[in-house]
Amino acid sequence: MTVNQKPPIHWYSIWQFVLTSLAVLILWGFALFLVFITLAQTVSGAGSSDGNLSFWLMAWAMAFSGVLLLPSATYALLRLSGRPVKQSPQLPGILKSSIFVIILLVILYLGVVLLGNWVSQVPSLAWWLLPPLHILAIGLPVLGVAYLGTHRLPPGRPQRMWGVFGSGLVLGPALILVAETVALVVAVVVAIVWAASQPDLMKAILAFSQEMQSGRPTSDELMRSLGPYLLRPTLLFGVLIFGALIVPLIEELIKPIGVWLLFGRPMTPAAGLAAGAISGAGYALFESLALTSNGQDWALSVVARSGTAVIHIFTASLMGWALVLAWRERRYLRLAGTYLLAVLIHGSWNALALLNAAASLADAQAGPQKYPLLSQAGAVAPFGLIIMTIAAFIALLWVNRHLRPAPGGLSIPEQPANSNLLE
Repeated sequence: MTVNQKPPIHWYSIWQFVLTSLAVLILWGFALFLVFITLAQTVSGAGSSDGNLSFWLMAWAMAFSGVLLLPSATYALLRLSGRPVKQSPQLPGILKSSIFVIILLVILYLGVVLLGNWVSQVPSLAWWLLPPLHILAIGLPVLGVAYLGTHRLPPGRPQRMWGVFGSGLVLGPALILVAETVALVVAVVVAIVWAASQPDLMKAILAFSQEMQSGRPTSDELMRSLGPYLLRPTLLFGVLIFGALIVPLIEELIKPIGVWLLFGRPMTPAAGLAAGAISGAGYALFESLALTSNGQDWALSVVARSGTAVIHIFTASLMGWALVLAWRERRYLRLAGTYLLAVLIHGSWNALALLNAAASLADAQAGPQKYPLLSQAGAVAPFGLIIMTIAAFIALLWVNRHLRPAPGGLSIPEQPANSNLLE
């Protein structure tokens, strides 16, 4: 490049800055909207206290997600201004020890969960103390698993890593929501067509709709009325097919969105694994914050989501590794096999969770005697979820160690020094 020649426009950074800034504004706007709804319902006395607290927790979650996108926009802006940051800040020596970091995170996590459990039972404190404790209780396991999944792997530049995280945090959930909504609409249409061919079922549905129109049943009354229909084998099978097959097929394809966006950029398989773990961490964080924003059984729900975070990060890291291998070495069969493995792991997790929920509903409806097989499956399901969490965690550590560069060895550079590609 001559002295008078202008540097090329870095379109990747422009898109990163624009889209990330737009996402921040949308998240903060939605957070303000939820705050307005919460305040309006609280002042007017409308809605339940638990419902208002749920809106309040969701508002904090959206605002916090927007804050987490700011580094991505900042690094992109620095690149556009000609001041790119090439290396992440160095951690203090003691924080480079994975054992010390994990012990510290576990102690913090246990303290946060215990304190949050107590706070959630004191309404006067829950409104002020539960939101930050909720974010910490969801975020600490995600941080710990992502740290172990990327520990000592070749790091990318901060702009790339924060861009990958931001993509997993907001772009992945948005695309997955659209895809799953379309799939759900198709499933509902198929269910309606099938129900129309069942005269007895149609009569029951009409009777239930008339009952709904006659008054506003409580949640317990609603579940008592819906229970017999929800526990029909055909419907249970349909729910399992959707939740344990369709949903994993969609999510495992889109969840490593941060890696997909790096297509065409030189990367090592180890860097692909790290990028997949970071993208999966972003998705796991957003999903868990969104699905646990309530004050009921708070401790149980946030602890359960820690296992989900392990599964999401593990499967996304496998997909990131397989994607880079496919791009570098044309190993498309390995990519297909890895995708099917990720779907199998995710689907098994969802199946166990659905069986546990169905068993709880069956026991509440008629006791374990009426649905003995379902009740037994529900009793085994929690142990299966725990075993899957431990196995995925160990597998993530093994894959990380297997892909680490040899001590003192040379790793393959992710791009030439003079490259203008996004890092």
